[in-house]
Amino acid sequence: MNIEIHDCIKAQKFTNIFQHIKLFTDCINITFDKNQIYVQAMDSSHIVIFEIYLPRAWFCNYSFPEGETSYVLGLNASVLYKILNTRDKSQQISIEYSENTSDKLFIHFSHSDPTIFDKHFELPLMDIESDVLGIPEFTSNIIIKMPSSNFASIVNTMQIFGDTLQFQCEEDKMKIVSNTTETGNMAVDIDNEALESYSLEDDEPLNVSFALYKMHDICMFSKIAEEIEIFLTSNYPIKINYDIGQDAKLVFYLAPKICEE
Repeated sequence: MNIEIHDCIKAQKFTNIFQHIKLFTDCINITFDKNQIYVQAMDSSHIVIFEIYLPRAWFCNYSFPEGETSYVLGLNASVLYKILNTRDKSQQISIEYSENTSDKLFIHFSHSDPTIFDKHFELPLMDIESDVLGIPEFTSNIIIKMPSSNFASIVNTMQIFGDTLQFQCEEDKMKIVSNTTETGNMAVDIDNEALESYSLEDDEPLNVSFALYKMHDICMFSKIAEEIEIFLTSNYPIKINYDIGQDAKLVFYLAPKICEE
C-alpha cells in the first residue's frame, strides 16, 4: 500500500487533522481500504465521537493491493503528529505499509530541492481493541453554516464565562450564551442574514446546551476548513462537520449537556 500527498495545502491539512486528535484519544485505529482512509474514535469521557473520511480521490496517489479488503492499523496519535510536524511545508508526504513488515508504518517526506533534506520514519503499530459504532441518521431541527474561524473565536472567548455553551435558536436569529455565577455571563446575538446558511425546522424555537471545553477542543480544527456546518437536534448530540473538499471531511458528535434549572 502506498499513499502520496503532493499538494502542499493538502499535506498541511493532513498534518492539522492529526495535530489535535490527541486532545480526544491517545491511540487510534486507522482503516485503509481500496476506497478511503477512515478513522472513528471516542474520547476518554465518552461524550465525543469523531470520524475522519479521506477518499482515495483526495490523494495524488492511492495504491492499494489487489485482493485485499482493508488494513486496520493502530497508531499512537501523539507520535504520529510529532512525525508529521517535522515535515517542511514544501515537502510531499508518502505513507507505505506492507504485510512483509506488518508491525510498522513507513512515512516519508521528500522534495526535489536537494537543500531540503528528505526524512524517513518507521512508526511502530499497536493492537487496539475498538469497535466501529453505528451512528444512526437523524433529522436535524437546525442547520447552521458559518465561517469556522468566527465560531472558533466565539467559543474561545466564552471559555472565560463558564463551562456550558447554550444555543438559543429562533426563526430569524440565534443567540449563543455562556454564564456562571462567579464570572457573570456572555451572550452573542447572530442574525441569520450573517450566516452562510440557517434553517429552522417548523419554526420551533430550540435551546440546547453542550460542554464548552469539549466544544473548544473541536474548534481547534478550524484551520482545516473555511466553513463549519452545525446540526442541532433536540435531545440529540450536536453534529459538527468540517468539509475538506473532494468529499473529505472531519465529523464530530458531542452529547448534549443536561442543565439543571
